[in-house]
Amino acid sequence: MAAAAAVAAGLGAALLVARPRPGVPVPEPAPVPPSSFEGVEVTGRDPDGSQWRLVAERGSAREGEASGELLGVRGWFHKGGRVVDVDAGRARVAEGRTIDLDRGVRIGWEGYEARVGSARYDRDAGTVSSSDPVELEGPGLRVQGVGIRVDVAGRRVRVGGPVKARVGGSGP
Repeated sequence: MAAAAAVAAGLGAALLVARPRPGVPVPEPAPVPPSSFEGVEVTGRDPDGSQWRLVAERGSAREGEASGELLGVRGWFHKGGRVVDVDAGRARVAEGRTIDLDRGVRIGWEGYEARVGSARYDRDAGTVSSSDPVELEGPGLRVQGVGIRVDVAGRRVRVGGPVKARVGGSGP
């Protein structure tokens, strides 16, 4: 009993000491370290009902957050019956609203393929875009430029200039 009373008294003293004093800022709790995973699959649904899916060799995320980092990534973005697929060395998911891809990115759709250093999927805009130099290839077409914007639902792709293009033949 005396030992239990001493422990209780000690806890009471510790609680009194731990109370914040007026005007003294309370320190933020330590961040939760990220958890690591292998063979990761992440899926999301956009407000319009469209889905996206990422499969990665490895990944990490903090518990309770809808954000994380994936390595060795293959992904698919579906909108309006159209699919844009990507491959990237790394993807950073931010609350499912944007997905930043880097370490060499391939963007593919309907027989076309673009290669850039980095790109971003923007859920609200429905696009995969990059401001990096781009090489685009497709049936009978080769284009080089700076920047690309692929509208996932529509049939529009914009390549920024200066642009070099070759239609037919072997390319620029």
